[in-house]
Amino acid sequence: MILTPQFRAWAPGDRAACLALFDANCPHYFAANERGDFESFLDARPEGYEVCLVDGRVAGAFGVLRTDSGPCLRWILLAPERQGQGLGRAIMNRAITSAEARQSGSLRIAASHKSAPFFARFGAREISRTPDGWGPGMHRVDMLLKIG
Repeated sequence: MILTPQFRAWAPGDRAACLALFDANCPHYFAANERGDFESFLDARPEGYEVCLVDGRVAGAFGVLRTDSGPCLRWILLAPERQGQGLGRAIMNRAITSAEARQSGSLRIAASHKSAPFFARFGAREISRTPDGWGPGMHRVDMLLKIG
């Protein structure tokens, strides 16, 4: 079943739902030691971070954030029970549209070795790999997705 999600800007009231998404994806897609980093990220109220809603409930979250080297896709999370329902594709399409709106020729992605194949399906290419970069057994894969 393919779902049509709604998107809106992240708000502080979404913090608990986003942390629950993180916990549901740990340790498969995130290292446990990353949770504190994610909490700090949310506490900073990041501009450009969004939630993905299905039936009015947070089913995903992601952000296309400004960096010195161009837009970067950060902290993409999806409820495990929602995988395979088209939400990941919808999030990626929205992220690409956001990068295009910034007239960027690329979107940077910091993934794990477990999530990198998902981004590769959209054409993202690995530019570097750091063993245990996110924590023990969780390798960091920096990727670049050409836009346009």
